Amino acid sequence: MYYKSTSRFETDREKLLLTYQINEDIVTGRFPLNRDLALELSSLMAQVEFGDIKSTDVALNQQTSQMLDRFYPKKYKDSASEDGVRYADN
Repeated sequence: MYYKSTSRFETDREKLLLTYQINEDIVTGRFPLNRDLALELSSLMAQVEFGDIKSTDVALNQQTSQMLDRFYPKKYKDSASEDGVRYADN
């Protein structure tokens, strides 16, 4: 449970811990949200974790895969790979 009235007493470290705990709930499917919000939150978590990524980075594909594994909900990731195959066939 999270009460906004108590948030002013939290340290930055406690807020960061809460962020990672909520992210774990999102990834495992215990926190309901739609695909668009899941993508937005996973990109924000990736930016918190890895910082800004330059598009010229050689390991961009590997980092993207790692980010999706850590921050994007499994239920959407599975259906996203099916959607990608469906679009590739067209």
